Amino acid sequence: MTGLPWWPVVGLDVAGSAAVLALSGAIVARARSWARSRPNDLFRHYLYLFTAVIAVFALSRSVGHLLKQWLLLAGREPLWRAVAPYSGAANTCAFVAVFAFSLLFGLVRRSRLQVEQKELAATAAEARATQAARDIERLRAVFDGIQAFVCVSDSRHRILYANRAVKALLAETGEDPSVCRVFCNRPPPGDAGECADCSCEAVLVGGKTLHTERQIPGTQRTVRMDEIPIRWVGGQRAKLTVAHDITEAKRLEQRLAQAQRLEALGTLAGGIAHDFNNILAAVVGHAELALMEPELRARTRTRTHLDRILEASLRAGDVVRQILAFSRHSPAERGPVRVTAVVREALALLRASIPSTVEIRTRLDEDCGTVNADPAEIHQVLMNLCTNAQYAMRDTGGLLEVALDCPEGLAPDLGPVVRLTVRDTGPGIDEDALQRVSEPYFTTKPVGEGSGLGLAVVHGIVTELGGRISVTSRPGQGAAFEVLLPRTSEPEDRARSREPTGGTERVLLVDDEPQVLDVGRSLLASLGYRVTAVDRCTEALELFRAAPDGFDLVLTDQTVPEMTGLELAREILKMRPEQPVVLCTGYSDRVDEARVRAAGIRALLMKPFGIRVLAETVRAALGDGPPSEPP
Repeated sequence: MTGLPWWPVVGLDVAGSAAVLALSGAIVARARSWARSRPNDLFRHYLYLFTAVIAVFALSRSVGHLLKQWLLLAGREPLWRAVAPYSGAANTCAFVAVFAFSLLFGLVRRSRLQVEQKELAATAAEARATQAARDIERLRAVFDGIQAFVCVSDSRHRILYANRAVKALLAETGEDPSVCRVFCNRPPPGDAGECADCSCEAVLVGGKTLHTERQIPGTQRTVRMDEIPIRWVGGQRAKLTVAHDITEAKRLEQRLAQAQRLEALGTLAGGIAHDFNNILAAVVGHAELALMEPELRARTRTRTHLDRILEASLRAGDVVRQILAFSRHSPAERGPVRVTAVVREALALLRASIPSTVEIRTRLDEDCGTVNADPAEIHQVLMNLCTNAQYAMRDTGGLLEVALDCPEGLAPDLGPVVRLTVRDTGPGIDEDALQRVSEPYFTTKPVGEGSGLGLAVVHGIVTELGGRISVTSRPGQGAAFEVLLPRTSEPEDRARSREPTGGTERVLLVDDEPQVLDVGRSLLASLGYRVTAVDRCTEALELFRAAPDGFDLVLTDQTVPEMTGLELAREILKMRPEQPVVLCTGYSDRVDEARVRAAGIRALLMKPFGIRVLAETVRAALGDGPPSEPP
């Protein structure tokens, strides 16, 4: 090596050492960064330490080799020449080792990253599977919580999915829990085919969405169904059935229809009440006038018949008031009523309508006292109870017993009571119907034979009167209804037994019905009043305007052409505010006691009325003073 220059060797050694140092530093830095990315990964830290060891080895070799180069440059060439071949080889080996390790490090890192990616993918797949299972559980909980029936079935009605409501329904109806035909029409007995209007073909083959209503066989439930074609797992065609129980809604619809019919009945009742009460007013008036004839003052058969006509006409007026009160057009007029008399009267009317196969027996205590009620209400309670009892015995006949007494200590919370009992020997009432007898619109009668309102009305009346009603029955042993009404110590109003009091005041009478006008004039004249009768409000207004002090009382009907009685009263009171006015009507939804009093009118007189009621109303409107003397 004498003839060779030394500087190329020195340059190569320096360059190799520098490359080894740079490569080692880069590998250590990369290993350090990789290890820090996951502090808890021991394998990464181990590989980082191993890399650092290799780098230190390469660094030491390079430093040693550079030291030898320094010796050369320091003039110690012999020493350098002795070790140079070995030093270069060692440096080259160190470079090759570091380079090979860098390749190995890259391969190991890549393999490790692939393993980690697979682990991450497996972890993500497991997380997705867990989340999917949780989502399925949530959806199952949601569908099980839905009150609607949700079912997925195939073309052979096999259940692919059913929520809890469907499973409960299948258990209730005794159906096969794996087959959902509970929403289908059943095939004829012994027929294994489809029902007549099976929806499977239309939904699964035709792809149609159906919306239907159907009653579930074997139950009282009605459902509204949506049947929808869907794709199930694996692309299988399936039918999604979502059914809502609308039984209560249908029942409410029926009740609404009944209420609408009752409203129409109330409107009809109000429409005919005026004309009918005008007719009754004429009948009552003429009967009263006939009874005042001298030859009929003695008790004769003719007088008896007239008394019956008068009694029936007044009862007809009460019936109209019942209808109007029931349709909310007229309030009940309550006061002390002797129940025994009302029961006798109601039973007298019932005997004509109850078939002869039903025997009526009565046990009435004459000393039951009075209750605070409207006679029409007591009449209606008894009529409804007896009508239901005779209906139960219409085919077989039997015994209808009506009892009235006043037992002591029967209902301490109500105090002294009057007990009305209606008992029959019919087929009785079963347990289910017994729990619902007082429900509005509940009836066991065929369509067209009952509305289900009778006992509901009885229950409402008794409750409003502060009483109580109960029923006891056993199938085959008849039924007994017991009504308890609080007894009052007030005596019954005996006004009808007193002779009517008249007077000689001047009365202006207004009514558009000729018969009512004529009978009203005659009744007032029979009481001694001086009557001016007109059939138009405009004429009455002209008479009053001409002589405001010429009349002591104005008695006008509400429904009169050209001007209502209320309007006439207002015009008269403008001219003379202290003028006594009585408004008379057979029915009007525009007047009541409160409105009449607010207008300054002294009294409201409802048709039909007898001479005693007329006399009392007139005297009350005039101040209930003594009759005035004629001028």
